[in-house]
Amino acid sequence: MAEITALFERLVAELPAGTATIQFSSSTLGTVIGVKPTNPACANFDVLTNDIEPYSFGIGQLRWSFRWERRGFRWEPRYRTEKDILIEIEAMARAVIAGNCEQRRGPFWLICKIHVGDYTYRLMDWPIFGIPFSTRHYAPYTAPLRLR
Repeated sequence: MAEITALFERLVAELPAGTATIQFSSSTLGTVIGVKPTNPACANFDVLTNDIEPYSFGIGQLRWSFRWERRGFRWEPRYRTEKDILIEIEAMARAVIAGNCEQRRGPFWLICKIHVGDYTYRLMDWPIFGIPFSTRHYAPYTAPLRLR
């Protein structure tokens, strides 16, 4: 848990002041450590940990939160060893901060994609009912500088 907290503190410190905050909350499965941007067009992200090791990475706003489970049967890890989980979490977090993520709605499901270089994490949540066939591209935490 301390490693995740230190990672998120470092990521938030790299951003301009007031861009994002770190939040902690309790869950029946453990502790949730998250980063919440001040811009509502950006996606927040968090890690659920059982206070010993990270269990899942989550992304999402509002009602739905997509979960990528390190040991789950729904998604495969990109890296194969336990020591690489922090590298994987940092890569996904940096992609979310850069705005390299999107949410797509189908007739009965939502898919969230996090683009890390040439690799894409796909997180699916279903059943979801509502207006289908829409895509939301999340904004980067900081806008690129414009040259004059």
